[in-house]
Amino acid sequence: MNQAWQLTSVSLCAQLVTFPLGILYFNQFPNLFLVSNLLVIPISTGIIWVSVGATIISALPYMSSLVFYSWKITFALTWLMNQLLLFFETFHLH
Repeated sequence: MNQAWQLTSVSLCAQLVTFPLGILYFNQFPNLFLVSNLLVIPISTGIIWVSVGATIISALPYMSSLVFYSWKITFALTWLMNQLLLFFETFHLH
């Protein structure tokens, strides 16, 4: 429950800060940002950590297969995040 509250807090703060820019440039407000961010924030955090890890271990000799699979995980997480966002986009209210 605490992690859900932390994700909700981060989501609300980010939305509060970016709200004027979203209205100015896109003329709309994301209605489902709380629900989508509960899924997107953990996935994007995983993308960042796996990418950083892959970059660090790429400097080590004989680790190419681990680096290869780390990047495959990064691409899979990125694909999943994009699919979730496209799914939530279908519920956009005009």
